[in-house]
Amino acid sequence: MMYRIFATAFAAGLFAAALISVIEVFTTTPLIVQAERYESASTAIVMQQPMAPADGGHVHDAKAWSPDNGMERFLYTLLANAVTGIAFSLVLVVGLTVGARKAGLTKGLLIALVGFTAFTLSPVLGLPPELPGMPVADLQLRQLWWASTVALTLGALGCLFVAEAKSMKVLGVVLLIAPHVWGAPHAVTHDSLVPATLASQFAATSIVINALFWMLLGIFAPLFYARFKGEQSA
Repeated sequence: MMYRIFATAFAAGLFAAALISVIEVFTTTPLIVQAERYESASTAIVMQQPMAPADGGHVHDAKAWSPDNGMERFLYTLLANAVTGIAFSLVLVVGLTVGARKAGLTKGLLIALVGFTAFTLSPVLGLPPELPGMPVADLQLRQLWWASTVALTLGALGCLFVAEAKSMKVLGVVLLIAPHVWGAPHAVTHDSLVPATLASQFAATSIVINALFWMLLGIFAPLFYARFKGEQSA
């Protein structure tokens, strides 16, 4: 059983990651490259201005490392998507094994919808996807808010669609809106190196890409789960 779960998660996550990575080559990657150009141009202007180093003579490189365009960027993107896809697919496959409903395509897509809502849709309402060069809040604060929002959204969906008591439904609504009432951490300044239109396009495209990613996981997971059942019994 454990072999079947992990093999399914690995195969579904890897296949979904490969397809999404190819799609990103033509969608989000060009937007990231454009944003990096704005960031590099601004850094070059700053570096040309004379200033006294604050640390006794050492000037820090303001530009963070990023992979070279082309195959190197694609491979790093594929690796990141594969790790994410396998992790999300593992959650989805475990969900397939729970409950009386057959572990088929319909169940896979329903679980994928829950995953997309909790891991993507609810968090982006407070923390939209960001491009290089955009101002951001403290990393730890963002991670804390994101994790809290995911946990509360999952709890809210459970209360709303699994629990039967009306009090649990009310609790579900409270949990769903709680992180947004609390509010996501934001950068001190709103000055950005990236044009607002580019940032908006990237945010919208990223949400669509994530929805497609979860849909692919919802399709591949039940298919591979059924396939590995046959291999285990063989």
